Amino acid sequence: MKRGIDSSDFNAFITLKNQIKAYADGKITLETLLAQITLESIKNTPTDGPDKDRSVIFMLLTVAQNLKKSDAFFTVFKKYKEQITKDDFMPKISFVLLVKLALLMQTENQLQKEHLELFLIAIEYIDLDDLKLKSKEGKPLFWLLAQIAYHGEETLFKKMWDIHKDRLTIDHFRMTCESSGESALWLLAATNQIENIWERFENQITIKDLRNTPIGPLSDISLLNRIKTQPTVFSMTWKKFAKQITANDLLLGAAPMSDNSVLCYLLANSNCNNYEATLQSFKQIPNLSISPDSHAYNLILQNLFLSDFLKSLVYAKYYFYKSLSSVKSKFKPSHSMNSAELERLNHDADFKNLRTTETDNVLKEGYVNTFYDIGKMLEELGAHELAFEAYAKVPDSSFYKNEVYEKLALYWHGKALNSPLSKAFQKACLEKALSWALKCPQDIRQHCIKRIALTCILDNYSPDYQQPVSENLLALIGEHTTPQWCLEQFEQIKQTLLLKKKCHQQKEEIKELESALKEQSQKLATLKKSPNIALDDNDLTLNIKNILTQTKKILSKNTISSTQSDFSSTAVLTSFRATPGASTPLDKPLSKEEETLTQFTFSPSRAN
Repeated sequence: MKRGIDSSDFNAFITLKNQIKAYADGKITLETLLAQITLESIKNTPTDGPDKDRSVIFMLLTVAQNLKKSDAFFTVFKKYKEQITKDDFMPKISFVLLVKLALLMQTENQLQKEHLELFLIAIEYIDLDDLKLKSKEGKPLFWLLAQIAYHGEETLFKKMWDIHKDRLTIDHFRMTCESSGESALWLLAATNQIENIWERFENQITIKDLRNTPIGPLSDISLLNRIKTQPTVFSMTWKKFAKQITANDLLLGAAPMSDNSVLCYLLANSNCNNYEATLQSFKQIPNLSISPDSHAYNLILQNLFLSDFLKSLVYAKYYFYKSLSSVKSKFKPSHSMNSAELERLNHDADFKNLRTTETDNVLKEGYVNTFYDIGKMLEELGAHELAFEAYAKVPDSSFYKNEVYEKLALYWHGKALNSPLSKAFQKACLEKALSWALKCPQDIRQHCIKRIALTCILDNYSPDYQQPVSENLLALIGEHTTPQWCLEQFEQIKQTLLLKKKCHQQKEEIKELESALKEQSQKLATLKKSPNIALDDNDLTLNIKNILTQTKKILSKNTISSTQSDFSSTAVLTSFRATPGASTPLDKPLSKEEETLTQFTFSPSRAN
């Protein structure tokens, strides 16, 4: 039946609208209302005016938000479910009301099997774009479906997933409620669908997603915390994000060090699935320190699977961080520690204990980032020399090795720039900077190499300088390249640029001489035409000879051989004998041989 009503049916629509309102207000019974609703009245929706697109289904769903009045919607939908289509759910906000009704019934434990069957039919009418529709409270339709699953009824979300899974994006799962803050992914974390979702979007999920938390009472429960009970998902997540997960991520819970934290869950439920994550947490993650008298430590002692491996490591880390904190408390953070403070630091008993006893103990037990922690502390205090001595000892097995390599590369590059000492010392600093830069991943490596190359080639550095190193050479420079080879290539580029600059300067000088020659030749031609002036060849050509002498001097200084240049004295004499004003060989662009001298050619041999 065609949508829309004409004027003759408008009064009937208004009458039905008033009857639905009367039912909502308790003025008529359900039976009285149902007697007036027919399939024709459901299909006849106004197409203009104040009630445009306000379908009967929409009005019944609006009334149904009061659960005591929801029977009218379910009775009508059940009676005409074979004839009702998605066009009868106008306007589209009706779908939001539909899902809100399902959520309300689920939370009130009133969602029965017969209701669920009707909701599943209606879910098929929801298009992909409809999932972004929001309620007046700012809750997206997709998020509402996730919340229904969060409260235990996953059927409706699964139905939607089966229909749209190939077109859903990670942005759907990042949808949040404006007032509560948790994402749809957070809501779905403990459902049966989470493995499918994670496999589909694993490469797009970020550490920021894992740190999403609600607003309010559950603000200490992150998404990472929510997936801790999902072995497959947690394992996938740990493999991808182990290097980004912090102590705070593991300790965050409903109460400090409670069983709700990720760490305590791992300690209490350690098995072959999460053993690696538990062990790596203590061996790799800085600031993860637990007291020997804490609940978490007791969990280690109770777990025979972990006790032998972690007991002594956790004990050593606790006293290492205690010593570290003691040193930090005695000194204020600064940009650069002065000599007096540096001397005080070196003579401090706690600092000596930290660098010897506590460091030895924690290294012996297998904590990888001992020197990373010491370096961070010293860098904050402004003791840069000591900090970078510590950073240089961070092992390649550290999760933070790339961060450290970049720090060391930039540190030695800065030292080369700011050093008042000899060129030899500067070269040694640049070589050290290169040795660390070459260990970095490609994107960081190229960033560092470009900075160092500018300093080597231009004897300075500014981000505004044009990069003289080609992308081809940068692509050749990898982790197996030696610093010496890089320095050789940069020196070749430097010499090439110097030669190019010299060639340009000499070309400009010769242009000036050529202009002088033309001027003299024009004067000579004028004098020859005058019948009253006797010409003395020696006097008339004196200036020309001087100009030729200057030209020869320039050419004799040029490093370019005579076979590589057209700027010979013969060419100059030829131009002198030519007609004044005519073009000369000196106007020509650089020859092919000259052009090759301005192009840097990569050395075929490369030190490895």
